[in-house]
Amino acid sequence: MQDKMDFVGQGLAANFLHSLLIVSGVLAVVAGFVLQDLFVTAAILVAGTLITALVTVPSWPMYCRHPVTFLPKVTLHEPAESEIEEVAEKTIWSRILGLLV
Repeated sequence: MQDKMDFVGQGLAANFLHSLLIVSGVLAVVAGFVLQDLFVTAAILVAGTLITALVTVPSWPMYCRHPVTFLPKVTLHEPAESEIEEVAEKTIWSRILGLLV
């Protein structure tokens, strides 16, 4: 099993989580109502929660099918001091300060 779950896998795991919890909740309420037993309702809810955790928490291979590819590292050149001075001369604040002096 891989360590990292990709973004598509996170969405799939969230869909499984919601679906399984809703199904187990509805099943638990219906079974508990039909049998008139609160213990059955709680047992089905606990079992559904454990199954949901087993399906969604580990990083299964089905959650790692779309790996994230990062852009290559970009190295920027350091501007020369003359370039910095040219930019500073073109800014509005240097013009305003030049008028005040």
